Amino acid sequence: MVTWRRSFKAALLFLAFSIVWLLIGGAIIIVGSISGLLGIVQYVPYPPYVTINWGALGGMIIVFIIGYLNNLSRYSSYIL
Repeated sequence: MVTWRRSFKAALLFLAFSIVWLLIGGAIIIVGSISGLLGIVQYVPYPPYVTINWGALGGMIIVFIIGYLNNLSRYSSYIL
């Protein structure tokens, strides 16, 4: 039989893992987003036109994948 103490311990452990994953994943996402957003649109001086930096756009896609994996890891710590 599961006791209240064991249930609350598991809930606090899940909360601690969630906070740690949110901090680590959030820091990665913020740094990746800032560096990616700064370089998506490029201005080429000659001939004068604006182009898309595909490498930065790919980096932003990777940042969103990392965010999704961050959520998956948070929920997996809840299940385990």
